[in-house]
Amino acid sequence: AEFGAEVVKLELPEGDKIRHRIPLSNILGVDEPTADGALHRWLHNSKRSVVLDWRRSLEPIQTLLDGADIVISAVPTTGPGAPPTAAGLQPAAIRAARSHLIVGQISDFGPDGPWADRMGGELVLYALSGLLGSSGPFDRPPVAHGTGVAWYTAGPALAVGVLVAHWERSKSCLLY
Repeated sequence: AEFGAEVVKLELPEGDKIRHRIPLSNILGVDEPTADGALHRWLHNSKRSVVLDWRRSLEPIQTLLDGADIVISAVPTTGPGAPPTAAGLQPAAIRAARSHLIVGQISDFGPDGPWADRMGGELVLYALSGLLGSSGPFDRPPVAHGTGVAWYTAGPALAVGVLVAHWERSKSCLLY
């Protein structure tokens, strides 16, 4: 969004989980109890948020997809936590209906394979990667990192991947 793309972020009616963490009013010393948190403003600066309950209906999303070039999703589409409408949000389903779209998805264990339906979370991913075992003093239990290392590394990697796909598509005129 900072480089000129129109980015639309879909939020459920209850809002993004990080929207009110570390309130900006606490940092600025301003009495603004409904202010978005500093982390939310940093991660979603220049994006347009749209409130949409995709758990009930995908119809509004279909309209947004008609005008999109790239779709990035972190919605669980299989396993526990996946809503009944999730099948329509799977990358294969989106591409089947709109072959021109570049679709990227972040999930704990990937879209297929033996662990695809499992929910992970930061601590599980830390432990499985070995990162948790390398944190903290050697003679004490591991210490979790203060931020979502897995998500903050997966996000930029996915962004690079979709931008490369977009560049390749524009260069070669291929439809994916």
